[in-house]
Amino acid sequence: MMVLPILLYIASWICYGLLKFTARNIYLKFYRTTIFTVSFVLAYPFILTYLFSPFACMSLINGKPENFDEHVNKNDYPQYLIENRNIECNFEHYKKIKFAALFGIIIWGAVVPGYIFYQIYKKKESLFEFKVKIKYGFLFNGYLNSSYYWEFIILSKKLIIVFITVFMERDYDSRLQSFLIIASLLFFMNLQINFRPYFNEKLNNLELYASIVVIITVLLSFIYEEFKNEFSIEYILISVFNIMRSGLFILFILFTYFMVFKRFNQAR
Repeated sequence: MMVLPILLYIASWICYGLLKFTARNIYLKFYRTTIFTVSFVLAYPFILTYLFSPFACMSLINGKPENFDEHVNKNDYPQYLIENRNIECNFEHYKKIKFAALFGIIIWGAVVPGYIFYQIYKKKESLFEFKVKIKYGFLFNGYLNSSYYWEFIILSKKLIIVFITVFMERDYDSRLQSFLIIASLLFFMNLQINFRPYFNEKLNNLELYASIVVIITVLLSFIYEEFKNEFSIEYILISVFNIMRSGLFILFILFTYFMVFKRFNQAR
């Protein structure tokens, strides 16, 4: 997966070469930078998902195997990669996989987006020049001039969500995972409301509604996890109470954001 952006880049260059020899458009040379950046941004969440997966190991103790001994320490059981249960996390080969994944996270998760952002930041005063817009226009088109960087905020959100979803898949409680995801989504939704990055209010509304839908989806998955394995009356009553309390709290926050958003539109 580390080489996926490179493979996409090579495939894009092949298409670029074919167009160059057939269409002979004089503006094609300006799209050489776009070839890589578009491929990278589209593949970014998938790359991160697979790069974080080697850090998610789980012991068979979680599945309570037949030879499970309550008196044996949890660390005495070998841990296996969740993505591939044939790979034991204590082997030397796994350490090489882990190192390669960490290197990939640094390069594809931080260095490459940072470099692209730096190139745009240097040209922030001339974003609408022909060459700049062709190279990086898809990253800031649709945003206000003061919010040219917003696509990188979205990439940061994807990075955090993928980290929580994949890395915390191991011995962490799914309720904690759901809580952190919802907290992250609320944080970025708050940024969306405060900065209003899109030049069109309909786009701002659409982004806000999409965030609300995602939060409700995560909340519903949390409810499903709560009822998946336990069926005792006491547990169900306590779970319903906790879910209602958490749900009312989230709905209150969403209602508050909605009212602020509505007043902001009326003021405009």
